[in-house]
Amino acid sequence: MIANPKFYWLMAVSGALLSMLACNNEVGKLNGGAGQLENLTAPLAGLTKPAQESALRAPLDSRCPDPYRETNPEWFPGLVRPPSTLPLFTDLPPSSPGVRYTDAGQDGWLAQAMAQANGMPAKMQKPSQDFAKQIRDVRVELHIPNIPINGQPPQAIVRFDYLMAAKKTPIELRGTLAKLTSAKFASGLSATLNCVDSDVNCQISILRIDGRNSAGEVVRSAFVVNRRGPAELTMSDEEEQRYARIRNQNHSAFAEFLSNTLNNSCRAQLVQGAAEHNLSRCLAQSLEARCRDDELKSPAAQIVELRSWSVAYGRAGFELRFGDIDHSGQNLTIQGPLEFSPVVPVGQRPLLWLSSGSAVAFGIQEVTLMNNDGGGQLNLRFTFASDQTGGRATNREESESLRLSVSTGLPGQ
Repeated sequence: MIANPKFYWLMAVSGALLSMLACNNEVGKLNGGAGQLENLTAPLAGLTKPAQESALRAPLDSRCPDPYRETNPEWFPGLVRPPSTLPLFTDLPPSSPGVRYTDAGQDGWLAQAMAQANGMPAKMQKPSQDFAKQIRDVRVELHIPNIPINGQPPQAIVRFDYLMAAKKTPIELRGTLAKLTSAKFASGLSATLNCVDSDVNCQISILRIDGRNSAGEVVRSAFVVNRRGPAELTMSDEEEQRYARIRNQNHSAFAEFLSNTLNNSCRAQLVQGAAEHNLSRCLAQSLEARCRDDELKSPAAQIVELRSWSVAYGRAGFELRFGDIDHSGQNLTIQGPLEFSPVVPVGQRPLLWLSSGSAVAFGIQEVTLMNNDGGGQLNLRFTFASDQTGGRATNREESESLRLSVSTGLPGQ
């Protein structure tokens, strides 16, 4: 048993550091969501090595609190903050006995979406709830020019799957935030998108999807909370520091990739914060303890993003994306439903994982949703194929699989 996990943040709590992970909203540079997170190592550009090394040193302060450590084995190797004790369910009433669908945040926006759904006229309540249950995998893209153009509203694209006669039909709506329509869908769907956070990048939004009858009247509506932002990851000390000792080469390669990604992000946060003189002593001390190496490591992801969608009275899902691996443009994504059950693993089926090249597949055989607190924290298990060296250890659970905890890095969670 690994008794001393190490925790890493892919975003700092200091507001001034959010710029490092802010969305790049230049038109034409969207990638897999409503924008592209900036390069995690960008703050290191232009700094000399002595300047970087001096920025990585901070005096120790015994008054600084120890980081939170979650010791429940169901959340191994740990979490960056306590798990939610009150999961927020989207499927009311439950979709099926024993398995529920949850939101991915504790910021109150699902309650707002539920209130909007409950505020519909009585004759629309049942059709709207049935309508909500047919919506899957919602994606929002928002095109905001870096230099605002007077009188030109931001352009938006919404994509989702709509279940019709037990068959998923892909839907795409385009337009401005106030009005998105589809010219291709005969049944007449339209939508409005409301950015509810204070960030112009629209990291949190409520989407209203309307269905109209032949006379053009709205007869059913669904409300969807969309979130997109940096992810905070937790991996074990054993895999972070001693990945080279892992016998299965696929497992070892993926552990090294995660370790490098976390180290590069940690170093970039510390260097930028110190250079801008906006790091508290405790935060600087915490980051310095986490940074494994003074050098940038490869292979590593430049972007780590968690996207989620939650349909009021419907289902919910997530996507974890490791983007622009080694500046190659290749991605590794894991996606699936935000399921919840009292039994671990909470996932009823393997998650979908996609890689844009064999070099970033890491021999992953299966990904399982082990735990979900219903408030933006997940625990995943990656299982790896046997390598060509015959390095198949005797304990499959401990030696051919890796546990990783993922927490939303959006503020207010």
